[in-house]
Amino acid sequence: MGEFGASAPPPGNGPDRCFIAAHAVDTKRLDVSEETTPACLGSPLYSHALARAVVHGAYAQVEERPTTGAEHQRGRGATVSCRR
Repeated sequence: MGEFGASAPPPGNGPDRCFIAAHAVDTKRLDVSEETTPACLGSPLYSHALARAVVHGAYAQVEERPTTGAEHQRGRGATVSCRR
């Protein structure tokens, strides 16, 4: 299976969307090789599909903005950033 490169949009660029699908199939093995591309996997996968679940996610890096000490004391103006 190929490697997954995690989402890393530049700060302020908006969120990257992520979709992860899990399939329940009626066979122990699909007739595909390790070199089969995702585009070519669709037909054998869907012909054996019993159920499918999809998880949707999003990731964005927020641009940090300067804040004054007074804003921090009142608990306002702080930015929240998702970091790895």
